[in-house]
Amino acid sequence: MSHRCLIIDDEPLALDVLERYIGQIPSLTLVSRCNSAFEALQVLHTQPIDLIFVDIKMPEYSGIELIRSLARPPQIVLTTAFSDFAVESYELGVTDYLLKPFSFDRFLKAVNRAIVQLTSPGSVLVTAPPVAVPPPPEFVFLKADRQIHKVSLREIEYVEAYGNYVKVHLTNRMLLITDRISDMEALLVPHRFVRAHRSYVVPLDKIASISGHEILLGPHRIPVSSQYRKALLNELLLRGGQPSESGGVAT
Repeated sequence: MSHRCLIIDDEPLALDVLERYIGQIPSLTLVSRCNSAFEALQVLHTQPIDLIFVDIKMPEYSGIELIRSLARPPQIVLTTAFSDFAVESYELGVTDYLLKPFSFDRFLKAVNRAIVQLTSPGSVLVTAPPVAVPPPPEFVFLKADRQIHKVSLREIEYVEAYGNYVKVHLTNRMLLITDRISDMEALLVPHRFVRAHRSYVVPLDKIASISGHEILLGPHRIPVSSQYRKALLNELLLRGGQPSESGGVAT
């Protein structure tokens, strides 16, 4: 599924950066680049848009004013050089807030958050409501080895904290990501993943059993800490897991 994007900024260089970043993500399609909020409104009123990247401070009509004028706003990512608008932006329900200059890695996190919202029940787009709820995404984009990898969620065996990095263990390979385990947790939890330990995030559908403080994931044995054990068991039970006689849980 391709998500239609609109970028709005009165600075041509800022538009160039956004256009270049969007061009690196296969699931995004740039519909138009606009130099003002008024120009953007013309596009929003005539074409379906799923996601907009908009600067806050623009002449005549600000990004904040643009957002407030939309009765059915798409997913919105604010881009600005001023940090003092952060609280106001979140009160407006924006997807993310990017402080200029932002890296591609930070941009990618905002895109992944937007994709989660776009493909979840209850999301609101500029277009008319869909006839059926779209299926959740089956992939995420991760940056490793100076490349952008499209990773199927089914490939992910587990995620492991590794110092200042995160190891994403896949079926036939491993990606080393410059990120925090908490950021990976936020990205993956909506896709049936769960935190099992301060150093591990695991897919619920691959848990074969839990015994004591250990999860069996095929050939992998993952520790379960007391901090996360109760929430993990509750999540399994909600999704159909049954307690075993030994006090563990079998799925």
